[in-house]
Amino acid sequence: MLGITVNFRIVSAGIDATRRKKVKTQALLKNQKYTVLKNQENRTQQQQKKFEQMLKDNLLTAQAWRIRENFKYLFQHTQSVELHYKLWKEDALERSIPAIN
Repeated sequence: MLGITVNFRIVSAGIDATRRKKVKTQALLKNQKYTVLKNQENRTQQQQKKFEQMLKDNLLTAQAWRIRENFKYLFQHTQSVELHYKLWKEDALERSIPAIN
C-alpha cells in the first residue's frame, strides 16, 4: 500500500506543478493551490465554486485533478484493478500533461 501512497503524492504534486505553470495565464488559478489539492468534501463553499469554474473551463489543472481522482478510484475498486489501471494510464498519457506523466 505504501507504493500507492507514494504514487498518489506524485500525482498530487503534478497537479500543483500544472497549476503553478498555468497560474500566470489563468487568473482563476491564483491562490488556489489547496482548492485543487483538497478532496471535494474538504473544500469551503467558495473553494468549491472556484473549482467548479475550473472544471467548466476545462483547465489543464482540472484535467490533472481528474487524473488523480481516477487514480484514487482505481484503488477503491480492487476487483478489477488491472483493467482500471490500464484505462487510467491510457487516459493520463493521452492528456499529455508533462508534470503528471
